[in-house]
Amino acid sequence: QFEKQFFLNNKFYVDAFIPNLNLAIQFDGDYWHGNPDKYEKLNKIQQKNKNRDQSFDMYAKKCGYKVARIWESTFRKNNNSLLMAIGESI
Repeated sequence: QFEKQFFLNNKFYVDAFIPNLNLAIQFDGDYWHGNPDKYEKLNKIQQKNKNRDQSFDMYAKKCGYKVARIWESTFRKNNNSLLMAIGESI
């Protein structure tokens, strides 16, 4: 079971949350989050999003949550990448 667009600690929205695993899942768009496999140099928007993502990850882990991030292109190629990312996070 999971919840879509979960508001974590009244501070951040996450794409999905699995309560029994205490796991936040983020699907990162290749462009908007600056996938390093696709973008060697990040523009201002991508860098801002990357910084925000890092802040979120640190905050969530400090609060005891696990975080799984999945690149858009990885998920499109292989839907099992979600399961792999969850497995690596727990």
